[in-house]
Amino acid sequence: MIGLDIGSTGSKAVAIDAADRRMVWETYLNTEGAPVQAAQRLVRRLVDEHENDAKIVGFAVTGSGREVVGSLLRTCFGSERVFVLNEIAAHARGAVSIDPEVDTIFEIGGQDAKYIRLEHGLVVDAAMNEACSAGTGSFIAEQGTKFEGLGGSPQALAAAALAADHGVSLGQHCSVFMAEVIDEAITQGEARETILAGLYDSVIQNYLNRVKGTRTIGRRIFCQGMPFSSDALAAAVARQTGREVIVPPNPGTIGALGIALLLADRLSSSP
Repeated sequence: MIGLDIGSTGSKAVAIDAADRRMVWETYLNTEGAPVQAAQRLVRRLVDEHENDAKIVGFAVTGSGREVVGSLLRTCFGSERVFVLNEIAAHARGAVSIDPEVDTIFEIGGQDAKYIRLEHGLVVDAAMNEACSAGTGSFIAEQGTKFEGLGGSPQALAAAALAADHGVSLGQHCSVFMAEVIDEAITQGEARETILAGLYDSVIQNYLNRVKGTRTIGRRIFCQGMPFSSDALAAAVARQTGREVIVPPNPGTIGALGIALLLADRLSSSP
């Protein structure tokens, strides 16, 4: 079974064994503004790597490109072999498969962010923000290019932020004003490490105010989405919430895993 999470910035694919639901393969690539082509490249990558040792039982699709990609897959393989559902359900199912006790999910992607609250493995509240990039991974990547010597590398940016003993307070502005505050801090000679630490903090502050809002946080926060491959972003969540924070293995592919598992659930319940 193949799970596809076709996002606006990144597209992910996971293959699970139909018998035991064990993940056997995963991959990631940039969507590049072309969701159908991204899906085609993901499937081609799977075929190239496993052409002789795998039989595809079905496809499941989530993410912002799910409808157009799902429609194409249905045309090629038939409706009974293609399952399409929203990202909230997919991310929840993927998280619960890793830790059944998870009760809160912070999902931050390249262009949007999601909050999911769970009770006994079921979604009881959710929110999503697409209006402001100041709480997303793309804002970190964009602002990171301002610091010479780091090359915009996510790993280098995170390492510099974690090396700081404090962060510059950047506030909770929208992305345009936040960029101006960062430029001002650079002009004033603030150390790049403290500015970057403040940048990660500001992304989480914007997330907490614009996405989570007044909604509750449970005991255990799962941090999902490719930007959480950076320890600095997860550390900012821990600082600002005081909760136990867990970053699952390969946090960027949890949605793809979840949608594949939802397909397995659906097929197992079919007569």
